[in-house]
Amino acid sequence: MEAQVQIEQWLSACWDIMISEPAKAITLANQVIDNSEPQSEFRSSGLYYRGLSYMYQGDFNRAFDELTDALHHAHEHHFDLNTSRINNALGMVHQSNGRYGPALDHFELTSEFARESGNTPALVPPLSNMAQVFFDMGDLESASDQLREIDELNTKISDDNLVEIDLLRARIQLGYLNFQEAEAYLAKAIALAHSINYASFKLRCQEVLGRLRRLQGRLDEAESIFKALIEDSDIYSVGSDAIYIYIELSKLLISKGQIDDAIEIVEDGITFVKPLKRSPQNIKALGQLAYAYEMAEDTHNHAKALSLLVSAMKHSSKRQGQSFLDVRRIKRQQVKDQFQKKLLDQENQALKRAQNRLEFLNDIAHQLASTLNFVELGQRLFDIFSRKVDTHFLSLVTTDYELQSLKFQFVIDQNELVESENIPFNTPGSNMVKAALTRKVVVINDARKEKVVNLIGNHAVSPRTMLFFPLVQENEVIGVFSIQSPIPSAFSEEEIHLLEAVTTFISIAVSNIQSHETVKQLNKILHQEKQEIETAQQRIEHMAYHDSLTSLPNRESLDIFINGQIEKARFERRNFHLVYIDLDGFKPVNDQFGHRVGDQVLIVISRRIQKALRSLDFAARVGGDEFVLIIDSFDKKGAVKGFLERLLGVIQEPISVDQHNLTVSASIGAARFPEQGSDLDRLMHSADQAMYAIKRLGTGGFQFVENHQ
Repeated sequence: MEAQVQIEQWLSACWDIMISEPAKAITLANQVIDNSEPQSEFRSSGLYYRGLSYMYQGDFNRAFDELTDALHHAHEHHFDLNTSRINNALGMVHQSNGRYGPALDHFELTSEFARESGNTPALVPPLSNMAQVFFDMGDLESASDQLREIDELNTKISDDNLVEIDLLRARIQLGYLNFQEAEAYLAKAIALAHSINYASFKLRCQEVLGRLRRLQGRLDEAESIFKALIEDSDIYSVGSDAIYIYIELSKLLISKGQIDDAIEIVEDGITFVKPLKRSPQNIKALGQLAYAYEMAEDTHNHAKALSLLVSAMKHSSKRQGQSFLDVRRIKRQQVKDQFQKKLLDQENQALKRAQNRLEFLNDIAHQLASTLNFVELGQRLFDIFSRKVDTHFLSLVTTDYELQSLKFQFVIDQNELVESENIPFNTPGSNMVKAALTRKVVVINDARKEKVVNLIGNHAVSPRTMLFFPLVQENEVIGVFSIQSPIPSAFSEEEIHLLEAVTTFISIAVSNIQSHETVKQLNKILHQEKQEIETAQQRIEHMAYHDSLTSLPNRESLDIFINGQIEKARFERRNFHLVYIDLDGFKPVNDQFGHRVGDQVLIVISRRIQKALRSLDFAARVGGDEFVLIIDSFDKKGAVKGFLERLLGVIQEPISVDQHNLTVSASIGAARFPEQGSDLDRLMHSADQAMYAIKRLGTGGFQFVENHQ
């Protein structure tokens, strides 16, 4: 008894501090887990609390793994309340990572449990969370509708949930730029946050207030609010969401023209908060940083920020695809469990008389979930039913709500596949449509007497009994399965109930096939995204190390290359030359014919220089009309001179641009490693001096640093 009291005290303390002190809460949860029986509800609660604590600590991946284990434990031991609460927590984890589809799935599961159990107050958290997800997705109207549904519950709402709801209402009104309404809701949230004295709520209220003041143009007041929040010792209580304070302050500083300060504050926020690479917080912070660098016209850092942003978004897409599959797996298991319960409830004396048939169909139905192809599914079903019941015809349609029609996936008449056109929802007299829209089984005991129209198939055998079963998965009609017999009233009521139960497995099989197609499409999209990202990364890397006009390497590439060349020359005891080229007569070309023609001249000269080089040589553009070459050592004495004569010749060849025949020359200086310099700066200085000696003569040409070369 004392042990139970101690565990209850640990759980209570863990719940109270998990937001403000998640590390201590994890320690308490571990004590609960270590001191509880493996199959007890205490252990289930300890696993749940530990997963929540990791979420509040900002470790969303660990939280996802912990809560998934907790969900399996609660589900296995039928702790229904914990199952519902853990689903809600998993939704919060997915939401925090920007995986909105899986988040909504978990919140819906939580709300469904609350409705089925008649626990109206328990509906508030998942509905509020769904509203927040819609807001994060930018769907303000759906978020507002979700909050109105909470109002219609007419139930008592806890103060902490009220703070969340009023804060969200304030944010929604800010989205519509309704400042007066936003301020009213915010005032209510602030008052409640102070009354319950939750540090995280108070900070979040101040963040929204600062954003309101910024949007109102009251920049100095907003700046004071954000700076006070950054200096607040309780900023840790909001976890990774603290980055939004830095982002808002950065936006404000850009509005005031303080671009450098805006960059610095985002960088400080990333350093302080350390958001996870794939998290929405990190993605938004990198987006703001890239925008600030763009405003500062800092091309290099803008490209780096964009590269980090693309990488974070890529990993986020992969994680979201995996989470989608995890959610579908858990929900399919829950459907199977619900079906087993339904079978047990229906196992009365009438079904026992048909036990052999039930066991056979149940075993086969379980096998259907493994097929990933509609035609294969149809053939398996026909083999099952044609041997055990009087049927000659099977068909299956799936719903296409976008096209408002039913799409045939297979029609099998007397073991032959038959083509058939889709059925629009507005087709009169269609029993397929009726079953889909009413979600009820449609039974025709004699098609001839009831004068059924819209028959499909080859009509070699006329159908008399016709059954149409809606296929429901995740509370949505995903299709209709039909079985027909040439015998009137071929199926008893008990058999129809049995077939209805078996269609649950057909629904799972259809869902599996559709999920498989979704995954294939997702993999295709991910492959395309990967190619786009790799192309963007290559483009960013090329921009960082190459001149945008001529595509020659730039000064940064020159620095990298020369360091390797010096190391190689020293190791092999060889020399090389650094050649500095400055075009003569280029400025008059720009002045007379314009920069577009001048750019074309530079492109032509660049290509000529590249063509004149050997495979081991290197060329870079280091200025407007200035180029630097690294010429590897020649075997024969005086060969460098011959090379420079040829280079000067190709530069001086006439250039035709826009029907203008132009000629430019060049002043060239050459310095040899290591005699005229042991590093890039000294070599550049030496070659530059030699080049200017030629340029002062005004005739063009080349000169070495030492005349004996």
